[in-house]
Amino acid sequence: MAKRRLMTVKEMSLEQDNAPSRTAQIERLRRLISALNHDLRQPLQTVELLCGVLNAKTKDAEVLKVNARIEETLRSAINLLDTIVSAERNGEEPSQSMIPAVVEPPIQTSASAKPEIAGAPTMFIVDDDHEVREAMGEFLRSHGYTLELFNSCEDFLARRPPGRTGALLIDAVFPGAGMSGLDLLKKLKESKELLPSIMITGKGDISLAVQAMKAGAVDFIEKPINQKELLGVAENVLQQTKDVSRVLEDREQALTRLARLSARERQVMEMVLEGQLNKNIAADLGISQRTVETHRANIMRKMEVKSLPALLRLTMAAA
Repeated sequence: MAKRRLMTVKEMSLEQDNAPSRTAQIERLRRLISALNHDLRQPLQTVELLCGVLNAKTKDAEVLKVNARIEETLRSAINLLDTIVSAERNGEEPSQSMIPAVVEPPIQTSASAKPEIAGAPTMFIVDDDHEVREAMGEFLRSHGYTLELFNSCEDFLARRPPGRTGALLIDAVFPGAGMSGLDLLKKLKESKELLPSIMITGKGDISLAVQAMKAGAVDFIEKPINQKELLGVAENVLQQTKDVSRVLEDREQALTRLARLSARERQVMEMVLEGQLNKNIAADLGISQRTVETHRANIMRKMEVKSLPALLRLTMAAA
């Protein structure tokens, strides 16, 4: 991971009497927060997955207890990071009361690793970060998955055995001028390769997730990857390689829920999934921000989802 030079206190101070300078400094701060958001999630993601591996492999009650405490601390750190990033995107100032206190309980796993299932589809993991890639591989392997690991999209295209069934778990962004995860999905779609794919995105990258699913991804997960969610999407995407009827059922359910929305609610939902803020949606539609919030609440209730990623998955299933 590349080292970043942090701003000094003097550099971070915003000059009230110099509007252009103030705007430039705010923009630098936003870029810094965005960069740190990405870089901090990588080690957090690695540690959480390694905790999952330890849960699956050890029988020692004391070790499991300590591991649960580590996972709890990790979730607290992740929740705090999410709060800071969310506040920055909405132009708010984070306060103590905004920090979430509820910590998601650690996933419960068996005390011994599951054996690989003979003839099971392969999960292809493509990620440039060695630690993250190996941690994801070890975690899924400890739950019985057959795996192959690749450090770039080009590496995947060069080494993937032709005709091998399975699913692709790929990061959205790769450093340098090489092929991105989105580029790879588009290439696979153009060549008509039927390889169900899961895109790994940064937290809140809804617009990127939309592009990924339009390019052929069947699901996406956000960094840092939660153990329970990773197992869930892995099971779901591999099931789709065997069960076409399930895909059709999911689409029918999604269409039924979409039919509940009014024309205005659909309009607001589309703007939300483009990543627009409530205040911008209100300005564009000529309505109050409170009305937008009411529409969003109705959308989530009628669609029977609790998060934007879940809403996106449902709308893409109906496409």
